[in-house]
Amino acid sequence: MYEYNTYTGVIKYKGIEFPFVFDKKELKLIPPKDKEDEVRNWFRKSIATGVYVFGNPIYITEYLYGSVNETGHNIIFVPSKNTAISSINLTLIVNIDFYILNKKDKTKIDRIAIKGPEITHIFPTTVAVNKINWSSDGKIGVSTKSFDETTTAKEKFNMNDKTIFIYFGISVSSTYKTGQSPISLDSTMFIEFDSTDDYEFIINLIKKTKQLIQYLCYRRNIVFSKVELAAPAQKGLHEPFATLYETNQIDIEETYPNEKEKLIKYDYIQGHLGEILNDIINEKIYLEHIPESYESGRRKNAGSFVLITAGFEWEFKRIYPNGIKKTEKTKKAEAKVTTIIEKLIEDNSGKVKEKFKFFKKLIGDDNLQSRIVESGKCFGNISDIFGDNLYNINNEKLNYNQMGKRIAEQRNNFAHGNIDKKFIGLSLLDLIYLEYLIYIMQLKFYGLDDLKIKYAINDLFGCNIAL
Repeated sequence: MYEYNTYTGVIKYKGIEFPFVFDKKELKLIPPKDKEDEVRNWFRKSIATGVYVFGNPIYITEYLYGSVNETGHNIIFVPSKNTAISSINLTLIVNIDFYILNKKDKTKIDRIAIKGPEITHIFPTTVAVNKINWSSDGKIGVSTKSFDETTTAKEKFNMNDKTIFIYFGISVSSTYKTGQSPISLDSTMFIEFDSTDDYEFIINLIKKTKQLIQYLCYRRNIVFSKVELAAPAQKGLHEPFATLYETNQIDIEETYPNEKEKLIKYDYIQGHLGEILNDIINEKIYLEHIPESYESGRRKNAGSFVLITAGFEWEFKRIYPNGIKKTEKTKKAEAKVTTIIEKLIEDNSGKVKEKFKFFKKLIGDDNLQSRIVESGKCFGNISDIFGDNLYNINNEKLNYNQMGKRIAEQRNNFAHGNIDKKFIGLSLLDLIYLEYLIYIMQLKFYGLDDLKIKYAINDLFGCNIAL
């Protein structure tokens, strides 16, 4: 479908038919002459007869449905819920987060097909190439595998009590147009579900799948170059009928991490994609530490330190919900201390009693240092190869006990407001290593094979270790 720089048409809002102009960012609604007074009153608040002041900000929380002059089909706008309507000479200015352009007037959706540069590297198009024959006279014969051969198994996840399936595939197209490749291979991520016209569900589903790709790339600035919506067709097929656009998506992709394959490929997580997406939807997997870009992720500061250490502790607690397993000697010591503290709580009052209650909560709690040491024991068979390499190239040795001590000290430094202090000793290296450990713990939680986890870490962080 041909794309225009500007779209015009008509939208019905609050019972009024507004002519609109849309420049792919802002939607301008122009009130008809006979409705200008009514629209003007939206922005005014009466404080006495004939006396008005500016009223409360107006937000559009519903989707706007209209028809487009240029295409003759429908358009759906998703206004920004956090930005109030503004106006210039009664022309309403509405910020738009998403919009959907129809090329056929359908409403029910049962599949989303998503393309993008990161998706192409996560599921490479090379899997579709069957054979390349080179002849001495310059002829090249290329054969590709069938769509079924290059389509992965469907993996299940749930959202809003709906069962949804995710899978990857390679589409092959050809053209004779000048300046274009005669054969084109495209990697696509497909999302399938029971047909629906709930566009809020569709938008939220796309947001969650974008978080999945951000997780696999360890950066937020990933690009969906095309999001195609399809309606159910005969014999279980799907008929593409609309394209969804995100207005706030970055315009320029960060090519370096893609070119260097700094991401987790589908091959490594095959069979676990649905589980990971389920936990993303239910906010059970930690994602707050993911940097905005590859470049920003290379710069460490107090903010990234707090997020990364929090991520380590979050994932550690997922694996050890009851804490680190203790010896009988330690359990007896903690029980004895608890008895002493409880007696002190009974014998005191006021602030002193509150302090003893606080100390009681700390009994048996695993500290950050002990958790880092335990992670070395539990995941060292996967992580040590990366830790040894990281510290060796800096003429140091991997030592979990010392690492835990430095990280804990650095966290206390930041906790007491010393955010202007430099990183303590090797704690910057320790922080980089914690990034590896977070992914190792997460991937191990989903039951990935140890070797595949090593491949994933090696690629994602560009460790360049011969495995």
